[in-house]
Parts: sequence; C-alpha cells; structure tokens
Amino acid sequence: MTSRRPISYAKPVAVLAVAGSLLTAVAGTAGAVTAPVATATAPTVTVTSPTAGTVRGTVTVTATAAGAAGVRSVEFFVNGASIGSDTTSPYSLSRDTRALSDGSKALTARVLDAAGVRTTSAVRTVVVDNVPDAPTPTATPTATPTAAPVTTPVTTPTPTAIPLPTQAPAATDPFGIAAVPRTGMFTTASFWRQSVRSAPVGANSPAIVAGLAAQVAGANGGVAALNVWQYNASVLTVPADQPRVRVAFNDCQHKGYTPKGLFGVGGQFEDVPIPDSAIPSVGTDAAFSVWSPSTDQYWDFWKATKTATGWSACWGGRIDGVSTSPGYFLNGFGTSASGTAGAAGMLSIRDMQYGRADHAIAIGIPDPASYKTFSWPAQRSDGSSSSTSLVKEGQRFKLSSSINVETLPMSALGKVVARAAQEYGIVVTEKSGTVAIGAENGAHVQELTGTNPWNGFMGTDKRWNKSYNALAGFPWSGLQALPTDYGKPAN
Repeated sequence: MTSRRPISYAKPVAVLAVAGSLLTAVAGTAGAVTAPVATATAPTVTVTSPTAGTVRGTVTVTATAAGAAGVRSVEFFVNGASIGSDTTSPYSLSRDTRALSDGSKALTARVLDAAGVRTTSAVRTVVVDNVPDAPTPTATPTATPTAAPVTTPVTTPTPTAIPLPTQAPAATDPFGIAAVPRTGMFTTASFWRQSVRSAPVGANSPAIVAGLAAQVAGANGGVAALNVWQYNASVLTVPADQPRVRVAFNDCQHKGYTPKGLFGVGGQFEDVPIPDSAIPSVGTDAAFSVWSPSTDQYWDFWKATKTATGWSACWGGRIDGVSTSPGYFLNGFGTSASGTAGAAGMLSIRDMQYGRADHAIAIGIPDPASYKTFSWPAQRSDGSSSSTSLVKEGQRFKLSSSINVETLPMSALGKVVARAAQEYGIVVTEKSGTVAIGAENGAHVQELTGTNPWNGFMGTDKRWNKSYNALAGFPWSGLQALPTDYGKPAN
C-alpha cells in the first residue's frame, strides 16, 4: 500500500486537508461550486493542472486567470472548500494528497479581480489513489514446471551480519515489554541488521545523494524531522498467552469491497494477539505494530480503531517466521509504502537507552521516484508517476566511513542515527511531507512508568531538543548510495 503509514511531520508542513478527503474531484459534488459571473467585464479562470485522472502524492494545482481590471488573486477549492490562494501568476499551490482520504472531488479555482468581481472556473475532476490495491497473490502451480537452464546469477556481495549486545537484566529494565526489546524484532537474517560498511557504492551515487540532499534542503528548514510524538510506530510485544482477535476491515479508502487475503484460513487479519491496552500512534495514521515472540509473528496495522465490537483497521499485514524474515511483507500487505516492516527501521526507546541503534534507519522523503520503479528491499512504491527524482523507494545509503561521527556538531540522539547510518545504512521506505525519520511511540512506556522517555532523550539543549531540529547537523552530503537492488537474494 502506498503511504499506508505516511511518515509525516514533526514540525507543521502545509498539506491539502479538505474535510478529511483526498484531492480527488467527483462530478456529483459540483453543486457546491459557485456559478461563473455572467458579465462582459468578468474575469476568467481555468484550472490547467492536474489533468483529469488519478493523482498521488504531492500535487501542484495550477490555473490561468485574466481580467480587464487586473487579477488580485486566485483561490483554489476542493468540493467547495478552500485549500489556499495565490496572488502571483502562474497561480498555483502544491499539496500532499495523503492528508486526505481516497475518493473523487470537484477541483475548482476562483479569480478575484481588482474591481472586486469574482468568477469560478469549470470543475476539474481528478481521482486520488494514495494506496494502490494489493495485488492478488499468484496461485501455486500444481504441476512441476520445466526446469530452466542453469545459469550463474550475478549478485552483489552478501552483507556481513553484526551481532547485537545482550538484553539488559530485567531487574535493571524500567520499560519491560512496553518497549521493543534490545535485539528488535528481526534478526541478522534481515537486511535491517546487516552491515553495509563494506558495501559497494553505486555508479550514480553522487547524483542520487545530491537529489536526497536537495530534498532535505527544501523542507523543514533544511533539517530532517524526527517523528517522535506523532506519525510514528507504536509497538506491542505480547506474551504467549495473549488472547487473539479478528481485526475487522474498515474501508476508509472507499474501495467498495473487501480485499482478498485478509480473512479466512491464514488471513492477515485473523487471530491477532492485540491487548485491550493497545494504543495506536497519535495522528491520522493511527498505526501500531504487534510482535509475538512465542509464535515468531509480526503485524502492522494502519488506521486502527477500537470500538465496542472490537478492533478494525484499513490495511495491514502479517509476517510469519520473523526470525528468518528479510524484513518486508509480500503480496501487497503491510503498511509502509515500500512494503517494509513499519517498526523495524525506527529509532527505538532501546536504541536511546543503550546509545546505539544496531539496525538500518528508515526514512521518508517528499519526492521519491515514480512508483513504477523501486529498489530492493522495497516491494512497491508510492512515488508520483510524474516524478523525475533519482531517489527510489528502497534506495539504500551509507554514511561514509571517512566521517568522524563523534566530532559532528550534533546531539547525542543525532549521533546515534549517524552511527547507525555508517554501519547499517539508511533506507528510503516511503513518501512523506518532509524528509523524516520515525521514532518508537512512547505511550506504552508512559502508561507503565508515568513518564514518556523521549522527554529525557530529547534533552534540554535548544539547538536540538525539538522534533524538528533533533537531527540538525546530520551530514547528508556525506552519504553514499548503494547500487540498485543491493543485497537482493539471487532467487
């Protein structure tokens, strides 16, 4: 699902929020549009983009306007509700569709001339599909296929696994199972836990790194955000005797049908061990993850809600055999846009407790390459179809070993991220409103101890104790892009 769990903003970023619905135009809502002023001197206005059809991600709405008295402003509307205005030609606004729900809406523009006369354009109909439907799994053939000629696959070197330190004794652990265990959910069988320090650098690395650095420079004041208070991952580690429930499907994207694979034998939403005390993350994503060590299973859920009848979610997925899993979902399931495990690449409470993150760091960016192209370990993408970005979802980076992290002008938290980037790398996992890294939600620890641990982890230094400046000083230009599909298994 593209942008099922969009990494959003720690510092406010303008988004297209119109009554909770996505930027999509529907002919049936045109009644809310003001009719054009029918006078000889009335100004004219026409919506020129986006063109009619499906849109996804950051969308630029553009209009042309003219008037004998001069144009004062052009205001844009979705279903009759204003989304902003522009006073300079060419008249346009850029907004992120993921802040809205899927569905068709009426897109119009209204011009105001210097004489105070207004004219509203004709309706432009667009359809926003933030999350493509999950593909139907391919049936397993009953007949033995004819053996293909044996060839020697060309693969990149296998990354070296790095062992993790042992878990702190229970007597000294203030967090218990309320926080993700030190060793995390995935083992060295996963790309999340494999060193990239000696990995090769891709041939087009300088251009890709420059493209990423430009996106950092163009958003959030030139600093990547740390989503520590909202739009992050709330993770539940459950005991072996945790009762299991059936999670209902809530069709928040108005598909009009129940996707295959959610229910029935082996269904993704069947027999899920969710405690009554589960707390989804703060923000419109309402996301959380569940890890059951006793059964070696992991779940991600998006738009999760609990009512009197139980839990429901708009999308999600399950990974069986977590201890041997590569760290991503198959067949379109899972909540991150790339299909990677939502909680695996976050900065966790344990990371900060120990002062090191022994795993790759997941990152969202505003403009990944078109969803038609992505790099392993991504299984899909939510990039805009018109994007010319060189940074694909799934792209892996490493911080150059020549950089001395300890001398960087960064916070202790920032250096934890930088050291992880040097050893395990950074992975682009989805599209977001700004360049952002997610942190483990501290709600469950706060429920247990009365204090959110991030209050202490963020520190008191005003240079970097906010979610929008915590990563100030990170050397983005010092990254190196790994080859496309680096580490992808030969089969």
